[in-house]
Amino acid sequence: MAHRVSAVIPCYQMAGFVARAVRSVLAQEGDAVEVVVCDDGSRDDPASALREFGDRVKVVRQENRGLPAARNTGSRASTGEFIAYLDADDQWLPHKSRVQVAALDADPDAGWSYGRALAVGDEDPTWRLVIGRPPVNAAAARRLTAQILREGNVVPVLTGLVRRTAYDALGGFDETLRRGGEDYDFWLRISARYGAAYIDDPIALYRLHEAGFFVSDFPGWHVGIERVHARVEREHADDPEVLDALDFARNRVSVGLGKHLLHTGDRVGARAAFTKAVSRLETRDEAIALRRWTYVPTPLVEGARAVKRRVAAALGS
Repeated sequence: MAHRVSAVIPCYQMAGFVARAVRSVLAQEGDAVEVVVCDDGSRDDPASALREFGDRVKVVRQENRGLPAARNTGSRASTGEFIAYLDADDQWLPHKSRVQVAALDADPDAGWSYGRALAVGDEDPTWRLVIGRPPVNAAAARRLTAQILREGNVVPVLTGLVRRTAYDALGGFDETLRRGGEDYDFWLRISARYGAAYIDDPIALYRLHEAGFFVSDFPGWHVGIERVHARVEREHADDPEVLDALDFARNRVSVGLGKHLLHTGDRVGARAAFTKAVSRLETRDEAIALRRWTYVPTPLVEGARAVKRRVAAALGS
């Protein structure tokens, strides 16, 4: 049976979650969706967790090569006209594929679609937060590059659906970005070439739990992001709007790097990062305030953090 939509689910050490993600895909309204799970060298045997689905799920396995490589391997093993992404610990809402395919069918010039997602706490399912941001206007939807640079990763990856022709033209995800940022890079590249069909409605659930992904190697992540930004600068050298947004993005990332270095005790490195961010009006005040902390002895900084934690705990009790 031919499928119009293929759901690609990368899976690494998520055997306890992946069946829930697959069920959400198989429960889609309208046409059935092909499910491809890429086991990225897991040690917890996700194939066992998927046996209940039989041949409704295609499982491909690779040696551990990271999230972007797993997405690419799953995409290449899929057959659908459209490729959609879902991490193994998240879920789609039942109408997701139906409304996105309809939106792209109605707009042949759009190469991809995204929408909002609900961040949901596994420990407290009543806690919910809408994530994802709409295009600022109809014109921006045709080219979201500057907005993504200014606002960060406005596209929740679990809401993304792309035409296979667009995926092939881009060459997939950058597999060198193993420390994170591969989705940010992918949306920047696709938005530079294709318009987006935006769904102004939550279409997926982003699950928050202790086993979820987080950036553990911030300096390594920063190196990758700087490489992404250097590519944007080369490819948009004659676009003032994109270059201005890029300058803002670089300053914002410098503030984040400075915070990380200050937290780890590298006051000299933190000071240099905050000094870079002073050049931009939008980040100047925060950068100046944080740079002052780089001249404060480490024991005093730790003491101030301890007081802040105690006050937060008292207010939360």
